[in-house]
Amino acid sequence: MSNRIVSLKAEIDKTTKQLYEAMALAQKRTQEILTLNNEKVTYESTIQNLKYSNSQKETVNEELRGIISDLKKQLNDFQTKQITEIHQKRDSKNEENKSLLLAMKQLENDKNAIMVEYKELLSNEREEYAKSVKELHVKIMELQSKLDRRTSEASSSNGEALKEVVTKYTIKIAELEDKSFRLQSELDECKSDLESVRWKELAAERLTKMEQLNSQLEERHCHEVESYKAENEHWLTQINEMQREHMDLRARLTEQKTIYLKQLSEKDTQIEQLRIITNNLKTQIMNMQTMISVNDPSFDLSAIVEVDETSDALSQQGSERLELKFESTVDLHDSHEDVARIPASSTTIWQEPVIERLRREKQLASKQNAILRRQIKVLASRERRARLDAQNLKNQVFRISTTGNKVTTAETAALHNKIASLQAQLTSARREHHSSVALWDKWKRAQQAADRWQSRYEDKCQDVTKLEAGLSLAKSAVARLEKEKRTLLARLNESKHDSQLIAIEKQEVETQEKPDGSVKEYSSHADALPVSTQALLDRVQAQQRRIAALEIAEKGNELLVAEYERSLAEITSLKGQVLKLESTLLEAQIRTPIKSAGDAQPELNYWKSYCEMLKEENVQLTQKINSMETLPITAQQHRVNDLEQTVLTLRGVINKLQAEQKSGGLHKKIDSRPSSSRSSYTEKGRTQLESHRIEVANLKRTIHDKDLLLERSKEMLKIAAEREDELLRENAYLHRQLEDLTRPKGGFISA
Repeated sequence: MSNRIVSLKAEIDKTTKQLYEAMALAQKRTQEILTLNNEKVTYESTIQNLKYSNSQKETVNEELRGIISDLKKQLNDFQTKQITEIHQKRDSKNEENKSLLLAMKQLENDKNAIMVEYKELLSNEREEYAKSVKELHVKIMELQSKLDRRTSEASSSNGEALKEVVTKYTIKIAELEDKSFRLQSELDECKSDLESVRWKELAAERLTKMEQLNSQLEERHCHEVESYKAENEHWLTQINEMQREHMDLRARLTEQKTIYLKQLSEKDTQIEQLRIITNNLKTQIMNMQTMISVNDPSFDLSAIVEVDETSDALSQQGSERLELKFESTVDLHDSHEDVARIPASSTTIWQEPVIERLRREKQLASKQNAILRRQIKVLASRERRARLDAQNLKNQVFRISTTGNKVTTAETAALHNKIASLQAQLTSARREHHSSVALWDKWKRAQQAADRWQSRYEDKCQDVTKLEAGLSLAKSAVARLEKEKRTLLARLNESKHDSQLIAIEKQEVETQEKPDGSVKEYSSHADALPVSTQALLDRVQAQQRRIAALEIAEKGNELLVAEYERSLAEITSLKGQVLKLESTLLEAQIRTPIKSAGDAQPELNYWKSYCEMLKEENVQLTQKINSMETLPITAQQHRVNDLEQTVLTLRGVINKLQAEQKSGGLHKKIDSRPSSSRSSYTEKGRTQLESHRIEVANLKRTIHDKDLLLERSKEMLKIAAEREDELLRENAYLHRQLEDLTRPKGGFISA
C-alpha cells in the first residue's frame, strides 16, 4: 500500500507539473490574445476610416445624382422651350402666308379693275373714232355733192380748174387719213407701252417681295442652325466633363479595389493563423486527455457536460458553418490537410479569370460536387469528434481546477469573438465593394447613353444637310420656272399688241366698207375724174390685202396663245407631279429608316455596343451579385426617356417639313397667278379655285399620311422597348444562373 501511495504521489506530482505547464501555456495564450485584441483595435480604426471614406463617397454620389437630376431638368426645359418656339414660328409663318394671300388677292382685284377700265377706255375710243369716221364720211358726201353741183354748173367754162381743185381736195383727204391712221397707231403703241411698263413694275415688285421672303427664310434657318450648333457644343462640353469625372472616379475605384483586395488577403492569412492555433490547442487538449485516461482508468465518459450555448453561438456567427454534434475523439491533422487543399483565401478566387473558372465549373461540376460532399461528410464527422473531445477536456479540467477552466473558456470566447468580428468586417468590405461596383456600372451606362446621343446628333446633322440640298434644288427649280414665266409673259404681251393692231385695222376696214355704195354712185362720174377713182380703188385693194394678212397673223397669234396655255397647263401638272414625288420620297424616308445602309449604320453600332456591354456585364457578374437586381429598372427608365425624346424630335422635324411644303405651295400659287390675264377671267378664277382646293386636299392627305407614319414610328419604338425588356430579362436570368453556380463554393469557403 505504501508503495502504491508513493507511486500515486509521484503521479500526482507529475500531473501537478503538467498542470503548471498548462497554466504557463494558458498565460502565453492570454498574451497572444491581448496582442490579437490590439490588432482588433487597429482593424476597427481602419474600418472606421473606411466607413468615413464610404460616407464621403456617398455624399459625392448624392451630389452627382443631384447634378444629373438638374441636367435632366434643364434638358426638359430646353425641349419645352424648343417646342414653344417651333409653335410660335409656325404661327408667325402661317400669319405671314395669310397676309401674302390677302395681298395677292388685292393685286388681282386691282389688276381686274385696271383691265375693266382699259376695256372701257378702248370701247370709248373706238366709239369716238367711229363717230369721227362717220362725220368725215358725211363731210365727204357733202363735198362730193357740192363738187357735182359745181361741175354741173360750170362744166363748160371751168372744167380744168374744177379738176385741179378736186385733185387737191382728194390729195388733202388722203394726207389727213394717213395722219389720223399714224396718230391712232402711235396712240395704241403708247397705251401698249404703258401697259407693258405697268406689268413689268408689278412683276418686279413681286420678285423683290419673293427675294425678301427667301432672304428672311434663309436668315431664320441660319440662325436656327447656329443656335442648335451652339447648344450641341455646350452639351458636348458637359458630356466631356462628365466623362473626365467618370474616369477619375473609375481610377479611384480601382485604387480602392486594390486596397480592399490587399486587406482581404491579410485577413485571410490571419484567419488561417487562428485556425492553426485552434488546431494546436485541440491537439494539446487531446494529449492531456489521453494522459489523464491512462493515469486514471476509473475516469467515466458518461459524465460529459453539454457544450455551452454561448460559446457555440459565438463560434457560429457571420459564417455559414454546420451545426453538428461530435461523438468521439480523433486527431484533426487529416481534416487540417483536407482544408489546406482548398484555397483558404477569397482573393485567389476573385483574382482568377472568370471565363476560365466558369468553363472549368461547367466541365467538372459533377466531379466537384461529389468531392465536396465527401469532404463535408468527413469534416462534419471530425468536427463532431473534436467538439466532444473538447467538451470532455473542459469537464476534466473543471474537475481538477476551476481556475484553468476559467482561462480556457475565456480564451475560446475571445477567439470566437475575434472570428465573428473578422467575418463582420469581411461582409462589410464586400458590401462596400459591391456598392462601388454598382456606382461604376451606373457611370458606364451614362457614358453609353452619351455615346448614343452623340450618334443621334450626327444623324440629325446628316438630315439637315440633306434638307439643305433639297432646298437648294427647289430654289434652282423655282428660278428656272420664273425665267420661263417671264419669257411666256413677254410673248403674251407681244401677242396682245398684235391682236390690238388687228382689231384697229378691222374697224378701219369696216368703216371703209360702208362708203362703197357712194363710191359706186360716184363711178358714173369716173369719166370726168379718172385719176382720183383709180387711186381710191388701188388703196382699197391694198387695204384688203392688209386685212387678209392681218387675219392670217391673228390666226397665228391664236395658235401661239393656245400653245402658251398648253405649256402653262403642262407646267402646273409637272409641279403637281414634283410635289407628289417629294411627298412620296419623304414618306419612304420616314417609313424605312432602318433599311437604308447609311441610316442603319448608327443603329447597328448602337446594338453592337449594347451587345458588348452585355458581354462585359456577364464577365463581371461575380462582382455585381448584390447590385444587379435593382439596375434593370433604372436602365428601363433611361430607355423610356430616350425614346420619348426621339419622338419629340421626330415631331419637330415633321412640323418643319410641313411648314416648308406649305410655303412652297404658296409660292407656286403666286407664280401661277399672272397667267389669269390671258382670256375669260371668270373661268380662270374657277379653275384656280379648283386647283387650290385640290392642293389643299393633297396637303391634308400628306399631313394625314405623316400622322400615320408618326403612329407607326411610335409602334416601332414600342417594339424596340419590348425587345430591350426581353434582353434585360435574359440578363437577369443569366445573373441568377451564375449566382446559383457560385453560391455553394462561396458558402464552403466562408465556412
